[in-house]
Amino acid sequence: MNQYKAGYILSAIKSELDKFVKVVDNNFNNLELDGLLKNFTVFDAASVFEMSIPQNPNSVLSVAHNIVTRGALTLASPFVENQMAKALCFTKNKESKDIIEYDIEKNLDINLVFRALHPIDSRFKNRERNLYDEDLDSNFEKDFLSKYIEKDKAHISFMLQHQRKRNTLGAIASNQGRVDFSIEIPYLNEQIKTNKYIH
Repeated sequence: MNQYKAGYILSAIKSELDKFVKVVDNNFNNLELDGLLKNFTVFDAASVFEMSIPQNPNSVLSVAHNIVTRGALTLASPFVENQMAKALCFTKNKESKDIIEYDIEKNLDINLVFRALHPIDSRFKNRERNLYDEDLDSNFEKDFLSKYIEKDKAHISFMLQHQRKRNTLGAIASNQGRVDFSIEIPYLNEQIKTNKYIH
């Protein structure tokens, strides 16, 4: 299994999101938005054969490989922008001779866009059938996921990571202990050094 990055965003949406994070009372900043968008660019690829690059690859395939595997979030191509404008009908090309730029044509609720960046798979509601619990260490942990979290919040059971090593959460490398449950929030934050041991 390999993990890669690739993604694009519509220029008008990116512009509106940039404005959104500048609003003081929304408690959200540029760094957190970057983390959220980067989280969307990551995907896993599994294969039954070795996915290494051959000795003398075709140059076109090499470029394609670089685009797919190292593709940081970028603006969509004019072709994609045009297709999305036709399909969604809320952006429009400014039709400038000097630059390619799209504006929001309709009144867009950016809060809805922001909320859409936090998807939870709504199919996972049946904990008895879909919840993986083979790696749990105790009946209490199983009960916590399947009984103590209320039914209307069952999606939280699927968001929690089980038995994660502490050294993947910032503890020193030799700390092999585990935490029962953790949740990974895709926001980036500035790390503030609080003492000489945290770096």
